[in-house]
Amino acid sequence: MTYLPDFVGEDFIIECKGLMGDSFPLRWKIFKYTLMKSNAKYKLYLVRNQKQVDQMINELKTKKNRLCQNLLK
Repeated sequence: MTYLPDFVGEDFIIECKGLMGDSFPLRWKIFKYTLMKSNAKYKLYLVRNQKQVDQMINELKTKKNRLCQNLLK
């Protein structure tokens, strides 16, 4: 079984999923389990509609702004 997320960043993984197929919930659980077992430090996002996408983008922007401000201090 293979799984490839839609977007992978330095510390985040994004999966955009409108309608889920039958096998996706199992693949997603196995993927999360694999990350946990390997002690990977990723923030996972599973977005399903435009509102969730907007919230995720705002969260990533806020995080980036905080990191930039900390570097400037």
